[in-house]
Amino acid sequence: MQSAPFDVNDFYSHLKQISQTNGPQRQALVEQFQKKYPDKLDWLDAVPKDSEAAIEPGFMPEIPGYKLVKLIGRGANGRVFLATDQSGRQCAVKIPNMWLNDDQLSRFHHEVKVLSRLDHPNIAKVKDFGDFQVADQKLPFLVMDYIPGIAIDRYVQQQSLSATQIIDLSLQVLDALQYAHLKSVIHRDIKPDNIIVKEDGQPILLDFGIATLGDDATHMLTQLTGTGDIVGTLAYMSPEQITGSDKSDLRSDIYAMGVVIYQLLSGRLPIQVDAGQFFSAVHDIINQTPPSLATINRDIDDGLAAVVHHAMEKNAKQRYQSVSELLKDLSAWLNQEPLSVAHLSSWYWLKQAARKNKALVTGASLAFLGLLTGLVFAVSFGLKEQQARSLAEQKAESNRQVVQFINDLFVNADPTESLGEAITVKQVIQGAQYSVDKDLSDEPQVEAQIRLVLGNVFDAIELYPAALSQYQKGLDRLETKDQLYFEIATQKLITLASNTQFEQLMLSIEQLKAQLHNADLNEREINALNNKILFEEATFYTANGKMVEALAVINELQQQTDLDLNQQFAVNKYRAHIHRQMGEVHQAEKLFRSELEKAKTVFGESHPTTLSLIQELTLALQETNKIDEALELYDTLIEGMKQNYGENSASTFVAKMNKATTYMYAGDFAQADVMTAELLPKMIEHIGPMHQFTLTLRSIRGGVLDNTGQLDEALAMYQETLDLFLQSESKDNYTTLIIPHNMAIVYNKQSKYQKANEVYKTYRPQCEATLSLEHPLCIIMADSHADILIQLGEYKKAAELMAYSNPALIEKYGAEHYRVIESNKRLKKLDKLMGID
Repeated sequence: MQSAPFDVNDFYSHLKQISQTNGPQRQALVEQFQKKYPDKLDWLDAVPKDSEAAIEPGFMPEIPGYKLVKLIGRGANGRVFLATDQSGRQCAVKIPNMWLNDDQLSRFHHEVKVLSRLDHPNIAKVKDFGDFQVADQKLPFLVMDYIPGIAIDRYVQQQSLSATQIIDLSLQVLDALQYAHLKSVIHRDIKPDNIIVKEDGQPILLDFGIATLGDDATHMLTQLTGTGDIVGTLAYMSPEQITGSDKSDLRSDIYAMGVVIYQLLSGRLPIQVDAGQFFSAVHDIINQTPPSLATINRDIDDGLAAVVHHAMEKNAKQRYQSVSELLKDLSAWLNQEPLSVAHLSSWYWLKQAARKNKALVTGASLAFLGLLTGLVFAVSFGLKEQQARSLAEQKAESNRQVVQFINDLFVNADPTESLGEAITVKQVIQGAQYSVDKDLSDEPQVEAQIRLVLGNVFDAIELYPAALSQYQKGLDRLETKDQLYFEIATQKLITLASNTQFEQLMLSIEQLKAQLHNADLNEREINALNNKILFEEATFYTANGKMVEALAVINELQQQTDLDLNQQFAVNKYRAHIHRQMGEVHQAEKLFRSELEKAKTVFGESHPTTLSLIQELTLALQETNKIDEALELYDTLIEGMKQNYGENSASTFVAKMNKATTYMYAGDFAQADVMTAELLPKMIEHIGPMHQFTLTLRSIRGGVLDNTGQLDEALAMYQETLDLFLQSESKDNYTTLIIPHNMAIVYNKQSKYQKANEVYKTYRPQCEATLSLEHPLCIIMADSHADILIQLGEYKKAAELMAYSNPALIEKYGAEHYRVIESNKRLKKLDKLMGID
């Protein structure tokens, strides 16, 4: 029996009735809602527990130390009163709209914490905060600067500002927003009412009440609906904020500013919002294309229109990726300079026209999705052809159902219903999870195989937690003697390594080794699985700096008699890689050269195995200072990557990234500056701003800025990169530790020793807890922290750190390594300062 279709208008009407009713009638409505919408109970949090509990419209609270004069504003989080302090100065006092539950109370205090971090001429400042008594309950209050003025949209209308003047005004707001973002604060409620323009024309950004909250967009929406402010806010919210389909980040603020600028230039909203039809408005914001700004206001040229529309792209990945990018283009437009989005002025509308032609879009997309289906199987089974074929012979009916399920999943996906310009792999796969849970509860083998495919795709697009969840669900459906169980389990190991969950990785390895003893498999199958487990064990040891143990595992692998040719190359390459990590660079170089010559003979010049060995050899050549040969090899490598994977593939980009780092090794930071500046926007466009490689390049770019003397710019790049890493769905633990280390190095150069000390006090214990005391990064951080402590005169603490870091560096890298030489100089300086001979 099919359930009744979801009626959005009835849903919203039901909530509204509850909010306007008290007593038994209200309880009956709540119970009806709970039965009718059991999966949407969190929306009830939006409704006050008792409609009589709301502060009355004429209520004038007594705030200790302040005299309230009149109500001057109300919004999603509270009411704002004009007041005077004890010295007679005017200020603004904000109180909550309703009696607070614990969550709402924490949100109000959160605003105080957020605002207290910000000091910018275009952001309202916090003056005071505390509690006041109402009846038998204490409520918080917040005191801010009083900003006399009017909302920016009314100001623009009253002053009849030109497009140039509007952009000038917007640049000041964007500068404040960029400052907030650099402080890791995302506003999330930008709209004209929250931008007040003073009499002198200075705009002030207000109301950070929902800034930098968690990623539960539904919860945020319920709070807004509960205070009656959703309609005013909804028109400025990005699709990912509204739907919760993705984690909202700083690009949501960019979307909102795009809407505000569009409104200021055109006198209307890009998407008209009907106050009485909430969910219809949501649908329109997600799906409707705003009318071209240039057609509404004939004074707006195509270039400015392209900038504004690019800021409002439905898909966050296709928007400006930082406020600085939007600032740069708007400034360029003012100065009649080239725009980064000039090419979009006509292409944008061509895409929109295509979206409206459903038959054309659907037909073209189905052709694409047919290819994508094949790609999914290639990704999942390409390296396991023999196992997949054997499994198909044994369980033909089960596999037929798997193929049918995935074929239906992709072919039936309608791109016109997606949230972006075209349906994405992520959207399709996320939709698949519901279907698997719903349709395959009685088919454990089929479900497990589909979970494997879904996990592999999540892994391929770097959504590692989602991949791990799929693998675990597949494992839970199988017996531990099943071959498919071990196939999924080994894939899980690979993803744990990719997500740097090393403790869980080692536990899973030990568990899987024990389970292999009781597996219902033949000797060949057991050996193949054991080889995979050993590879991941070597990865664990290498990542944690345990090179001796890693080498022992590789030696064990090399003794296996059933390794195929590819596996033999992989083992030998890994051996050379370990030698390079151990500082035995010349031995590593020799091994890489030997394997490369064999690969050229066996596979040819452009085979992926050959190219991967070239990549490894160039990294070894960097460390032996053979820069010219390394750069020449990179030219060969990049050309080979282009031929195999394309100009804008991740593999080609990685080769270019490594070439840029080679220039850094050579001290040619000017060339590295040019390369990284050109490469970053291309990687953002083609593989995405949140891709691990893109984020890694941002970190490299920070190093380039550091070494070219652009220290403030380097710090800003590092901070932005760290924020993005922490917002990404897969947090690379190593990178989120090395970026703060690099920031501390910049602070050291700026003689800001206390700031550097605070960084190390926060992140060095995290390094030791996340990786290990033996990990090279933790040792390097300890040695660098000791240098900072020497500068601060804390010699005893520095000596304690160096007693650990100096011998550990010597053990890891050898006495001739540059890090050891620097550490020895530092130790000698410390001994002299402490009076030790």
